[in-house]
Amino acid sequence: MFLLFINDLPLHLHHSSTDMYADDSTLYTSDITLSNLETILQKDLNRVLEWCNINKMNLNAPKN
Repeated sequence: MFLLFINDLPLHLHHSSTDMYADDSTLYTSDITLSNLETILQKDLNRVLEWCNINKMNLNAPKN
């Protein structure tokens, strides 16, 4: 059931790709410079956060 719920997440990403397996997702992309990579991934991470807010889903943050 969870997979049906999260299945549209990749449609909200504009600059990166995602691999999804069960309850784990990974964003990835490539570029020539590190600063471009940071910008691209940050934009799509912001989109993930928007998607989570719209769908009332919380992300689990890793514990230190």
